[in-house]
Amino acid sequence: MKHLNTIFKTIQLSIAITLFGLTTAHAQQPTVKVPPGCEVVVTGSGPGVVLGFGGTVGSGGIVVMPDPFDIPGTSGEFTYIPNGTTVTGWGLSGDLSVQTTNTPPAAPVQGSGAVVSLNIESYNKNLRPAEYAPLSPLSDKRWGRSKGRVTLSYSQPPCNNAISFEILKRYTSVSPSWVPPIIGPDCLLPNTTYTYSVDQIASDNASSAIGFDKYYWSGLPAGAFGEYTSADESSITFTTGATVPSPFTLKCNFGRSNSWDGDAGGAQTTFVTKVIGATPTAPAFSPAMITCLPTGSASFAVTMAPSSIITGYTYTWSAPGTSWSLAQSGTQNANVTVTGLDNNPGTLTLVVNNGSCLPATFTYEINRNFTTAIAISGATCVNAGSTNSYTLPANALINETTWTLPTGWAITSFNAPHSIVSINVPAGASAGAYTITARSTDCTSTSISYVVNVRPATPTITTPTPNCVVRNGGPAVTYTCTTSPGATGYTWVFPAGWSPASITTTVPTVSVTPGGTASSGVITVTAIGTSACNSATSASYPVNYTSVTPSTITTGCFSMGVAGTTTVAVANAPSPFYGTYTVSSSPATLFTPGTGYSVNASTGLITLNTLATAPAGTYVLTITHVTTNCGSTSNTYNVVVAGNGATVAITANVPGSGNCDQYSVSGRPPGSTLNWYVNGVLAVSNGTTVNIFGNALTLCGTTAPSTVCVDVILSGCTTRVCSSTVGTHGMRLSNNATSEETIEGVTIYPNPNNGNFTIKVANFKKSATAVLTDISGKRIGTYTLKKGENKIQRDGLAKGTYIVLLSIDGKTESQKIIIK
Repeated sequence: MKHLNTIFKTIQLSIAITLFGLTTAHAQQPTVKVPPGCEVVVTGSGPGVVLGFGGTVGSGGIVVMPDPFDIPGTSGEFTYIPNGTTVTGWGLSGDLSVQTTNTPPAAPVQGSGAVVSLNIESYNKNLRPAEYAPLSPLSDKRWGRSKGRVTLSYSQPPCNNAISFEILKRYTSVSPSWVPPIIGPDCLLPNTTYTYSVDQIASDNASSAIGFDKYYWSGLPAGAFGEYTSADESSITFTTGATVPSPFTLKCNFGRSNSWDGDAGGAQTTFVTKVIGATPTAPAFSPAMITCLPTGSASFAVTMAPSSIITGYTYTWSAPGTSWSLAQSGTQNANVTVTGLDNNPGTLTLVVNNGSCLPATFTYEINRNFTTAIAISGATCVNAGSTNSYTLPANALINETTWTLPTGWAITSFNAPHSIVSINVPAGASAGAYTITARSTDCTSTSISYVVNVRPATPTITTPTPNCVVRNGGPAVTYTCTTSPGATGYTWVFPAGWSPASITTTVPTVSVTPGGTASSGVITVTAIGTSACNSATSASYPVNYTSVTPSTITTGCFSMGVAGTTTVAVANAPSPFYGTYTVSSSPATLFTPGTGYSVNASTGLITLNTLATAPAGTYVLTITHVTTNCGSTSNTYNVVVAGNGATVAITANVPGSGNCDQYSVSGRPPGSTLNWYVNGVLAVSNGTTVNIFGNALTLCGTTAPSTVCVDVILSGCTTRVCSSTVGTHGMRLSNNATSEETIEGVTIYPNPNNGNFTIKVANFKKSATAVLTDISGKRIGTYTLKKGENKIQRDGLAKGTYIVLLSIDGKTESQKIIIK
């Protein structure tokens, strides 16, 4: 229903307007006589309207008025012709004012009362500062003087009514100094849309709702299309064609009345122009411009297509930032030859100047297509899990580079163009040959490759465990190592004398026969990789030899009644010796268990330090050969302690006080020597208290000895016999507390000492020995002396008095030393 009411009201309004039109069409209308300087170009409606200067205009007519700044004093009276009506008022809208003086009014005057005539001029408000014209003779400002409308109100009983007509402006000799310029680009490109505009010459009178005067554009470039204007036509937009003439003139005409109805083809009295040039466009080249130049190229040439070379244009080539040499040639120097190349990319720059626009600059990137003229450098044999650096040569370091890597490999660091990279090899990479590839990021048609070999993992020897083998004469032994993924084989190296000494296998197992004379050895194995890129290290495996059961032995004499040294040689001792021997005796009284023997580490010769207290008899020796990690084997032997086999006895003749005592040996073997000991001290003849002659010892003195014994020495073996009876006389011992010489040329010092002392022997002919005993006669050590100083080191001896028994070239002497 609401819509029906709206429609009904619309119909009623239409009927009313129609009836009003029919009524006014038969009524008289007033008209207006215009001043002589104004021209009626459209008469409008009303009685007696006349075209031309000073003509008469009615409702709906159009009058052209000269611009008062163009032709000063051209304003005049617009006169009311009533035609039976009565004027009630004038109304001015747009850029129209009542002329009050010969200058623009101080304020807009839009109308007057019910007067018969009105002096109207095209003035209104001040314009924008952009439209000021300081050179104007009338004012330092320009005023709004565009389109206007006159509305004349009148009465014709019984009704009131009005007529209206428009006033347009004509500009004839307006100075270009204040005409707004055309705004827009100075140079154009083909196939591009542009907009040009002028600032309005008139004020903005949109609020009057009478519209604007028009602008007419001409001179668009040939081939332009799609042009359209803004609502007031003060701007125009168009699209250039495939080419743009250079230069051309764009023209904008101001006002419909210049001349009437001033379209683009009419003779215009006011206009503004703009000379526009064509922006140089990118030329074409034949053949096409190089974008990817192979590395190793010495030069290249650029030839511009003849159709791109335009007469009057200048062409300037350069290669900034490079060391390239450029030589221009051809028509207008449009072509260029480039020499002095390195293997890096560069930029060619072309500046084209046509003289009417700013020069156009075109750049051409010359990238490099990688060829064998350059090569990647870096490690060729790497470990899995390692990071290695790879680089292009120095004259190709600024090429933007793309790398192709094996699966799982990764770049961890790089320089800006990626021409130097650090590449990580994954920890689980198998041994073998891998290829990395580098290509120009911008030129991908070719590439350079580099083969990187990954080392196989170092294998581990796993069998046998323990590694116990027979060094010579034993069976062949099989060794196995862990598998190294990707390895092509394994190189084994064995100790000298093994057969074979070295061998290369394709499987991680090998058989070899141990041999040689070394006392120890090491087996190594290396995993073989591609291109001799073998495992970084070799697996090492120490060789352990099995023990050898001791066979027959050879022993020296076992002294009796006196501490002695006896050597034991095992017939089948390994040579050179390896492992060690342990020795025990049963009974255990033959030597101190565990410590009473030593083994020569090179020969295996055993030295037994027998005890003086060991009773004569048969002992069982157990000799065990012990080897590292391979156990031991033993054998037992019977040895007899019987001294040198001599059956001797001491007969004591001790007559009593006032007489010397005499001790004599019976049963002495031929060739033997005797050493007499009194109180454990070697007795030496002194012609007074001690006398030794033949098999007899004579003691004189006042002190009774505690023991008198004799050592019968034969073939290095000693049998000691002690007298069951001792007399009342004893030998006098010399006390050499200082370094007094008792045998000529022999000195013992320092004395007292801490167990470390020196025996200095000036000279001897055959032999010189020293025996260190304690005061009871227990032997501490036996020493073979050399000429000069002999260092005796016995740290740890208990404090007390000790005897040094000297035997030099058959002469014997004892000296006492004190250990503090």
